[in-house]
Amino acid sequence: PLLMNYELRERFNSLIMSPWSLSKINEYVTNEDFDSLSNFASLIITFLEIDCIQLSSKLMKNEWNEFLKFLLNLTNFPLTPIIQETVSLKFIGFWCQIIEVFTDEMDMIENALNNDSGIIDEVNKNFEILLQELSMIYFRKIQLTVTSDSEFKQNRDAFLSFRGDT
Repeated sequence: PLLMNYELRERFNSLIMSPWSLSKINEYVTNEDFDSLSNFASLIITFLEIDCIQLSSKLMKNEWNEFLKFLLNLTNFPLTPIIQETVSLKFIGFWCQIIEVFTDEMDMIENALNNDSGIIDEVNKNFEILLQELSMIYFRKIQLTVTSDSEFKQNRDAFLSFRGDT
């Protein structure tokens, strides 16, 4: 994505939540092609990470609620992390970057929002809601208990690492 010019980035951005993108996700889920879903999520994450400060200020505005829900739904993919899906693992780094922007770069977000106190209050409120949503999503995902399942045994260390990263 960094090699794309502005026009191509805008075109790709419009595809992220388009009917085409949603149909691809649905196709991957229907066909249980979780590797392709994971790769598609990686592409989206890589694209979105280009400018985290700008994205952070946009994501928390009310008009971006649907896009934020889309990302949260991808994060909350309803399978067992590591063992059945890696999408939620891939999103950990992305969400950490967004959170770091809000904790370490708030002055830059305020500048990106033209220091408009009404919009800044909206963004802060939406950020708190995002933190609550992410906490609930990842709390459910790390609650997997140790089982005798052979697939879990093979992925135990990776799952425990995922749990620690979360």
